[in-house]
Amino acid sequence: RVTENLRINAFQFVRYIHSYVMEKSSEFPENEIERLKNLLIENEKDYSDLKLSHSLNFDSWNRVASVYLSIVYDGQKLCQQHWTQFDLESMIWGIIVMILSLISIAFHIRTLVLGKPSPSTIGFLMIFFIGICLTIISEL
Repeated sequence: RVTENLRINAFQFVRYIHSYVMEKSSEFPENEIERLKNLLIENEKDYSDLKLSHSLNFDSWNRVASVYLSIVYDGQKLCQQHWTQFDLESMIWGIIVMILSLISIAFHIRTLVLGKPSPSTIGFLMIFFIGICLTIISEL
């Protein structure tokens, strides 16, 4: 029963990752995905042979289950490596825009309190606008 559940999980993962790569055209290493697919196909043959023979050999079933489990674990590691990459450039631009907007808000509050716009307020608003434009351009 455990082997059957691991088998289903391995098939679900391989089907999911294949669909994800096709849909997102992501940068998953093609050779790793192929390796997992081939491992699944080879292990499926062993599983079918054991099931047809009605074998009760614990070691054989354990070996098949451990291969299914390794497919799931290897796939998990592959996904974690891919999905935990950070886009530092976008993060830095986001922080810069956030700081500029806070400075702009501070100067705007100062303008409201004093009742007259200061040249620095206009300058910071222009810097803020330029920052937003650069962020949008860098995303293209």
